Amino acid sequence: MSSDWEVRAIFHFTVNASDFERSLAFYQLLGFKLLRDNRDVVWPPFVAANFGMKRAQGRGALLAIGPEEHHTRLDLIEWLDPKLVDPQAHVPQTSECPASLRCVPEMCAPPYLDLRAKGVVFHGAPNPPDPQKPESRRWCAAEIPTGTSSS
Repeated sequence: MSSDWEVRAIFHFTVNASDFERSLAFYQLLGFKLLRDNRDVVWPPFVAANFGMKRAQGRGALLAIGPEEHHTRLDLIEWLDPKLVDPQAHVPQTSECPASLRCVPEMCAPPYLDLRAKGVVFHGAPNPPDPQKPESRRWCAAEIPTGTSSS
């Protein structure tokens, strides 16, 4: 890192989905707002170039969470061309790497209980913070439906 600049936050990331509608519903359940619906948009050639690809077409949506001017944005994409290949398709579900939701201690139980009541599958109840590590937080791992990777 240069002494002239520093990363202060992550502004925008991409999540690949194998079932766009189900993934969109999940992220909206978490509180993400739909900024732009690109489900039926034919992508221009520069999109492939932006991703470092020869061609790119997908069903997508730009989502955001947080009230800030530079809120966190998520590009949710179900790749159509090239078709996304799930590298864990052959792995038994109990051996897959889970996605996780992490929350601060005072906010962990309410989201866990509310989301679980709405059908989100968790891999266990929130873990307590480690008293030996004051920087630790309560967290719990949730099964994020059809999200296969992020970048």
